[in-house]
Amino acid sequence: MNVESKITDIHELLQQFKNPEATYRPQPFWFLNHSFTKAELESQIQSMYEAGVGGVVLHARHGMQTSYLSEEFMDTLEFCTKECKKRDMVVWLYDEDNWPSGTLGGKLTRQHPEYRMRYLRVEERRYLHKAQLGTLPLNFVSYDNNDLIAILAYRAIQQDGEWLIYDQPEDITALYGQEWKPDTDDDYIILACWSCEIAEGITFEKGYYLDTLNPEAVQAFIQLAYKPFQQFHLHFGTTIQGVFTDEPGLMIHDGFFGVEAIRTSVHDVNATLPGMVFAWTHGMAERYQQENGYDLIPRIGALLYGMADDSRSVRQNYYDTITRWYVEGYHAAIRTWCESHDLLYIGHTLEEPVWGQARSQGNQTRVLQQFHYAGVD
Repeated sequence: MNVESKITDIHELLQQFKNPEATYRPQPFWFLNHSFTKAELESQIQSMYEAGVGGVVLHARHGMQTSYLSEEFMDTLEFCTKECKKRDMVVWLYDEDNWPSGTLGGKLTRQHPEYRMRYLRVEERRYLHKAQLGTLPLNFVSYDNNDLIAILAYRAIQQDGEWLIYDQPEDITALYGQEWKPDTDDDYIILACWSCEIAEGITFEKGYYLDTLNPEAVQAFIQLAYKPFQQFHLHFGTTIQGVFTDEPGLMIHDGFFGVEAIRTSVHDVNATLPGMVFAWTHGMAERYQQENGYDLIPRIGALLYGMADDSRSVRQNYYDTITRWYVEGYHAAIRTWCESHDLLYIGHTLEEPVWGQARSQGNQTRVLQQFHYAGVD
């Protein structure tokens, strides 16, 4: 950028303030949420143009009377693009039927159950030596679409009102449904760890959300959601500026609005499963060990509790790893597709509250680095 020329060309700068190009004008979401008639579409575009709007995001919204990516829908996108071009307005495509982005209106994850998001649910019991009478029952309840990973018994100590655990837990998974008693006089925290499928009904089309930590799942989404846009390639990089992705996450709703897991039906969001939830994916243990050099399973307790030796490396490695998988597998993959087609990649991610943002995005800064225009709506 030639800063000097911008400073000296003050008259052009003043003209841009008086009559800015489309790039510097508002470019709102335009909800395509009813039946489509060319006369009405053209009328609304003209009204926006006369009001000084510089472009639109063509957003499929609930209430739309035609199917997403149907011939009628695609014809509508093409018509709107051409009408915007006549007025020197720009267009942004939108990559989902409603939101959150990633499921093609729920169709992808209904057809491919292996691509449904999963999460780790950790349920806790305690064996306190001085208070415990006899044995501790390991009668954890099994729920649909919840697969038991391990039951781990961590030796624990309480310091300044906080429970800390020691590493190298006893694996008592084989005793599931039976009674257990430790061989020592220590206190123990027992964690039952489950790999769970996300609840059906999370998306607007009552579908399952996408496993965004799985690159194969994201590539399937790109093929089904982005490839159809190639029929507009003559407008790429000119009238069509890029694609908007909306509210993806490494965790969606389960673990965002609270730390509990929603049951396999979301008709009552207050009906939760016991325990706390964390991001997870198919083949998590094997993939994690390959990249980090150690087995995560016996160290799951470090995600919930401080360690007696004050080590934080497991928790740091875990969040760094899931953030990297999410950023590279979802955002970087879509950005790469966009750039290869002369398009920009922008979008919105869950942003509030801050603790929920960390759970749904990992490191938000690393996410925003993938957007050509960084920000949230």
